[in-house]
Amino acid sequence: MLLYRTVQTATMSASSAWWRDVVPITHMGRFLALFRVFGAAGNAIILYWLLGLTETHSKPIFIGLAVINFAGFLLLLLVRARGRISAGGAESAGADAGRGARLWAATKTFVRESYRHPVYLWM
Repeated sequence: MLLYRTVQTATMSASSAWWRDVVPITHMGRFLALFRVFGAAGNAIILYWLLGLTETHSKPIFIGLAVINFAGFLLLLLVRARGRISAGGAESAGADAGRGARLWAATKTFVRESYRHPVYLWM
């Protein structure tokens, strides 16, 4: 259970960071509302049909939920791979630049964009 929750927390943290890249800002509210609706529906399904079976069938249930999470995470990666890519960042280092130069450019862009807001500076 501890391993399952750790992996689920890590994947949800990573996926929520990508929402901003994948979902246009004009649709973010609608997306988050639908995300909560489907999340609540999934929880209701799990609680109604699977909660009583966890004492006897815990391993298949956790493996099944892990597979569903993995499939959702892969779907998110595919959407991100086909989604829009910003004009700045790693692309500004050039296609001919080495791997280290592209990584450094992407890291600089991430730090500059992520920690610009004063809330993060205080944290």
